[in-house]
Amino acid sequence: MDSIQTYRLIIKPPEPVDVEALVALVNNWEVVKWLVDVPYPFNKSNSIKFVEKSKQDLEMGSQYNCLIFLQDDLVGGIGLYLQDNDIYELGYWLGEEHWGQGIATEASRAMLAFGFNELKQTRIEACYLDGNDASANVLKKLGFVNLGETMRFCKLHNKEMKDYLVYLELERFQNLS
Repeated sequence: MDSIQTYRLIIKPPEPVDVEALVALVNNWEVVKWLVDVPYPFNKSNSIKFVEKSKQDLEMGSQYNCLIFLQDDLVGGIGLYLQDNDIYELGYWLGEEHWGQGIATEASRAMLAFGFNELKQTRIEACYLDGNDASANVLKKLGFVNLGETMRFCKLHNKEMKDYLVYLELERFQNLS
């Protein structure tokens, strides 16, 4: 996977040079509390493992973990993750200082285009934890439709949490783009 460029952003797989900046953004409770499978505190060792695993997953085609850059500055992460049902799930996060600037929507739209066009998907799913209104709004803007809710074990909180499931089909994405 090469980089994806939008009007403001560059989306590309993580590299070892990104380790320190990744720690600086992710090691923030306000960011990680909405992520199901990210340790806190998030340290250099976690960041190195993420970069290495991302490279392996990309080579296998099971996950497309990428970082989001705005004017050469790391601002967040985004990815498509192949689920057990052979449907990719969209996931994303932003550093707290980059919230509310339309970055998640712009990056997600680009990643969805990659999923539909390059990975030949006809449906992509996403989910957000109860209380994460910002993520709910991003997904709604992108055209995602409610699929239901479930309880998902969140390692960070060490408990089951309500998770809202949504999906977007290719035709709807094309009509909204």
